[in-house]
Amino acid sequence: NSKTSLSWDEFEHFLKTHPEYLVAILAAELGDAKAEDECSEVSFDEPKKMK
Repeated sequence: NSKTSLSWDEFEHFLKTHPEYLVAILAAELGDAKAEDECSEVSFDEPKKMK
């Protein structure tokens, strides 16, 4: 089943020929990171507000 595992070259070629997948992956990564940042900011701000 070597067909299922892509080499990096094949993966890179796939992304170059299907750039919308790369955009979607990046958007998901950035979206997750942004959501995590907002959550951590809220949790860090709350103790300050309590004082």
